[in-house]
Amino acid sequence: MASEALTVIDTDSEMLQVNTRRQSWCNNCDARSGCGMQLLQAASFSKQEILSFPMPATLRGKVVRGDVVDFKVQDQQIMQLAFLHYLLPLICMLAATLLGTALSDVLNAGEIPVILAAFSGLLLSLFLVRQLSKKYVEFPAGILLLSKS
Repeated sequence: MASEALTVIDTDSEMLQVNTRRQSWCNNCDARSGCGMQLLQAASFSKQEILSFPMPATLRGKVVRGDVVDFKVQDQQIMQLAFLHYLLPLICMLAATLLGTALSDVLNAGEIPVILAAFSGLLLSLFLVRQLSKKYVEFPAGILLLSKS
C-alpha cells in the first residue's frame, strides 16, 4: 500500500484540496545530493500541485487548512492505473501499426497507411484511456487525519 502525507490547502463540506508537494523533505536528508526525489523536484515546472478529493465522511468537520492527512492507495489500484495510462496506448498503437502494415502489404500502398494506422491507434487508445479513467477515478483511497495545525 502506497502512502503519502499531504497538507490540506482548502476544505468545505464536499471537497478536500491538498498540496502534493512538501518542500521540507530534503532539508534534513543526508542523501539529498544523489536522491531521485530531489532531482524530480528540481526538474518540476510547478513546485506546488493541488489535488481535489471528495470529502471523506470520517473527516467532515474535523479538517481545517494546514492539517496533514495521510493518503493511502492499494498497490493493485496503482498497477491498474499504470497499465491503463502507459501500456494500453502502446499496445493499441502497436496493434494498429501491425494492422496497417498488413493492409499496406495487401494493397501495395507504401508506408502512408502504416503511419496513419499508428496515429489512429494512438488516438483511439487515448480516447479509451479517458473513458476507462472515469471508471477508476472513484476508487476507494483511504484518507486519514495525521496531525492538526
